[in-house]
Amino acid sequence: MANPNNNFHGALVRCGFIDPTADHLIDEGIADTNTLLLATHDDIDTIARTVNRSPAYQQLGVSMAFISVKRMKGFRFWADECIRTGYEADPNVFDDDAVDAYTTKLANYQALAKSFKNDYDKPDPITKMTKWRKFDEPLRNYLSQYLSADSKTWLTYLIWEDEDTLMSSTWTPTRMKTATS
Repeated sequence: MANPNNNFHGALVRCGFIDPTADHLIDEGIADTNTLLLATHDDIDTIARTVNRSPAYQQLGVSMAFISVKRMKGFRFWADECIRTGYEADPNVFDDDAVDAYTTKLANYQALAKSFKNDYDKPDPITKMTKWRKFDEPLRNYLSQYLSADSKTWLTYLIWEDEDTLMSSTWTPTRMKTATS
């Protein structure tokens, strides 16, 4: 049985899960933020469907309410952002305010991503590296439209000084640039 004083257990309870459900998730291997990050949002939906459809789980008092699942996805989104920005994803920091903030932020991000799928044309795939200069500007335009200014995502562009570099096996990123600058 999982320790009820576990920091991760407390974060799951703040997401709205009852103790038996939080214990079950920890017992099944989602025991810290690192293992939570291994589960995609689709995986979390699959776990919830499996738990809610199984009479065996219902007998144990394990259930996953819709809003708790959304908050768990917000928890995952928060942990992902912590790791991406170089902070430790400490479950104690994921307090009640963070639950609401990151659940809302995730919903906004998903709505934005869904709208961009339809609104912006991806650049045509690059077929030869000699056409990089022609491909570079449409790629930058697409990425600057797709990524928001507060995404905190750095984009690394590979820039070749001349064609000889294209043929060599050694190349390095020569500059870093944000999507919006």
